[in-house]
Amino acid sequence: IMIIATDVTEIKKLEKRNKDESELHRTLLKILKSKNELVELLDLLKEMPTIAQDPKTAMRNLHTLKGEFGYLECNKFSQLCHKLEDRLSSKYTPDEFLKGVQDLQAQVNQFLTDHDSILNMKGERHRIVPIEAKALADLVEEAKQLKAPDRIIRSLEAMTEVPIEECLGWMSDVFCQVGKEAGKEVKPISWKSSERICPDLYKGLFKSLIHISRNAAVHGIETPEEREAIGKPHEGSLRCEFKKQKNGDYYLRFQDDGKGIDVEAVKAKAKALGVPEPKEMKEVVNLLLSGKVSTSQKVTEISGRGIGLNAVQREVEKLGGTMEMSHEPGKGTNIEITFGNLEKKFENRSRLTA
Repeated sequence: IMIIATDVTEIKKLEKRNKDESELHRTLLKILKSKNELVELLDLLKEMPTIAQDPKTAMRNLHTLKGEFGYLECNKFSQLCHKLEDRLSSKYTPDEFLKGVQDLQAQVNQFLTDHDSILNMKGERHRIVPIEAKALADLVEEAKQLKAPDRIIRSLEAMTEVPIEECLGWMSDVFCQVGKEAGKEVKPISWKSSERICPDLYKGLFKSLIHISRNAAVHGIETPEEREAIGKPHEGSLRCEFKKQKNGDYYLRFQDDGKGIDVEAVKAKAKALGVPEPKEMKEVVNLLLSGKVSTSQKVTEISGRGIGLNAVQREVEKLGGTMEMSHEPGKGTNIEITFGNLEKKFENRSRLTA
């Protein structure tokens, strides 16, 4: 194809069109590779109007929604969420929240309609699994009620479980993508685990972990120049360890090799908010988990609200678990999470029923 550009204006138009088309192609490709994530995102978007009367939950879910749109490279929708956050952060009203969410829903639906020939998302939206998860779970329960051999029950249960790296592999994409946007150089997340888990039972927690990978890239990892000056490799890293504890509950640990928690920045934010200055590290951590404090100097599309870690903690608490943070200045931040084993609870309940 030969294109003859007659003036600078036409050249600029062609360049913009090519750029827009490239971005659209990347978005569509990302969605096609992550259709289950899109299904969950659409479910979250559908639920948004029902929480309009709860400002904290509304803002927290909006923040998560922004992150998930960013992960799917739906930058237009991520930006809409960010602008709505800006409007609501100064003065929150349910009507303004609903208006913004409805506008977002309309634009997302239009996008899905325009590209349905590729995405095929206009019909029923379900996670893509070899067998419907609920049907398989019912089959497991029935097998237990009938006192089927343990090996058969275990084989059925294993069909609902996948390696933790497969459940949370998308976090590595977020870590690398956000790191690039923040001017950092990072390596894909390294995983240490041989455990398998049923992801459908822990959706809320797993979706909230997007904030940990984003925070590590934005707040933890230094710039290549800063890392070189102190003898660190240019590329920052985030490691994940996952295991089942002796009591059957799960243990999840994230550790980056960045600069650690900026304690002085937390104290400065506390002072600006008029809350007591933290004296001990435990008080610093409590402030970071409160949903009120961010160490960012300004609000951007990738950080600055201070509510991400609070969202993770709330999901952990729903599972009867705990979340702890620690750091070693100049060497990194450590986040340890323990949470209840729902598979074990369901198994015990089934045995009691039997």
